[in-house]
Amino acid sequence: MKRGENIAREKIAREKEKTKNSEISKSEKTEPNGKATKEENLNWENSRELKIFISEKISKKNREKILNELSNSFSIHETKTIDGSDIAILSEKEIDRAKENILSILFVSRKTGKINPELTEKGISDVITSRDIQKKLSFSIKSLLKFLKKQNSISEGRIDTLLKVEEEIEKNRNSTYILLAIQICNFDSIVILFGEMISQKLSNYIEKILKEIEGEKLIGKISERKFILLKKTEKQDYESALKEAESLAKRIIKSFENIQKVYEKETNIPLNIGVAIYPYDNDKTEELVHLAEELIMKDTSESKISFVSDEMKNRKYIKVKILNQLLRAIEEKRLLFAFQPVYEAKTMKLKMIEVLLRWKGEEINPEDILEATYISGLEKKLIEYMFVNLCEILQKIKKRYDFSVNLHMRNLTKGVVYKIMNIISYYGVPPTNICIEISEKSKPDEIIENKQNLLMLKNTGMKIAIDDFGSKESSIFQIREIPADIVKVDREIVKLLTSDEEEKRKFAECIFLMLKGTGKKIVVEGIETEEELKESIRLGADFVQGFLLSHPIGEEELLSMI
Repeated sequence: MKRGENIAREKIAREKEKTKNSEISKSEKTEPNGKATKEENLNWENSRELKIFISEKISKKNREKILNELSNSFSIHETKTIDGSDIAILSEKEIDRAKENILSILFVSRKTGKINPELTEKGISDVITSRDIQKKLSFSIKSLLKFLKKQNSISEGRIDTLLKVEEEIEKNRNSTYILLAIQICNFDSIVILFGEMISQKLSNYIEKILKEIEGEKLIGKISERKFILLKKTEKQDYESALKEAESLAKRIIKSFENIQKVYEKETNIPLNIGVAIYPYDNDKTEELVHLAEELIMKDTSESKISFVSDEMKNRKYIKVKILNQLLRAIEEKRLLFAFQPVYEAKTMKLKMIEVLLRWKGEEINPEDILEATYISGLEKKLIEYMFVNLCEILQKIKKRYDFSVNLHMRNLTKGVVYKIMNIISYYGVPPTNICIEISEKSKPDEIIENKQNLLMLKNTGMKIAIDDFGSKESSIFQIREIPADIVKVDREIVKLLTSDEEEKRKFAECIFLMLKGTGKKIVVEGIETEEELKESIRLGADFVQGFLLSHPIGEEELLSMI
């Protein structure tokens, strides 16, 4: 029987079962407000009542509209306080009543459907006009609840797993444990190609494999695509434990090779497995899990087993240190700027200055600082700190140069974007002198989610650049989706320009040819030799930077230079 026929039959069977269950339970449904009935397909925490707070300031007419619209999809229970609600609906005059810790707040306005910075910072997720209640309200709440349920599910899975790992290791603190983080690669694509039912079947299949491995204990399912397995080993030395872990990982991959039986057709679904050993890689369970997860962050085209390196351990130590000291470093202004000059290729005149974040007295990668602020929730505070300091420096400079700042797409929430625009406006800095460099580590979903926010900055006159194009992280997707004016070519491509291998030189030339075809300005980074400079100019570079031309300099040296 063909796969399509199977799916069709299963779908029909599900619909029949749903209809049957609906008829059986129809008489049992309640109507708390006299109108609502439970929506079978909502499944919000087992179809419990939606607790909703509606402000007394909202007119009786609009109140009735809201209740009527929501009654079509939800079983409603009105609460008397915001704190006891799932969703709070306020009038435009009640911004101060919004709770920052309640993200699920909808704001009803008769005049505007736009979200301003004040509303975003308060946690208001959407704006509904009286005119749009019937069109938009139910959809907005469904989308919000779906997002919150997904977030809560992931959070609960992670917390539950960490507690189980801690509990298991606590029993035998002096023993050695193997911890595997296992990820089904390209899971989102599987959902799109095969549907929710097949992807769920796939997730259950890998869980079954892990449970059936003799002597092993499945500790947790963090999400549909990610699992944690913990095993106590009799091997006390690190090398022996690593060998046993590798053997276990290979057994899991081997068992998973029969996955075509689940799909009824041969399909390549790789597994990415990260290995961490307690207590050698880390003696704190949470950090041990994080290390293993870090190894499987990226999807792979074939099954892969990775191990914790000394460099990873050191970087993890640094990240923990950053997290512990970040807020104090911002308050005490221990985060400083270095400046990398960028020159016009034809004239060698100074045209742009890249702003680089530095930690006073510490050799810390700026990427680690940005990541730590994201994890700790301090990113808005850090970005505010960066732009305030940058604007103060720009006020000291009489001649105008473009200054570029590195950010991730995930940083560019509406709240952050409005904060940047407010700071620049307050200091009177022309937006045309600011360039936002988008990190090559920005993920496709982050780019799609915050693209409109980036366009808001571009529409003020700010320039947009794609950073480090040609590095391991970058892709053609960024060129296509990010509304950039500038592309910065990474050092990895620059090195190929002077390679002894003709194939590598031609590849680099193709990159330049493609970028010229986009019409974007090209900045070549990391130039260290005269030959690299010459080749970059020959291939059409508009701007150049690198140690050959100037090392990063401090604020005083910058001011004296310009």
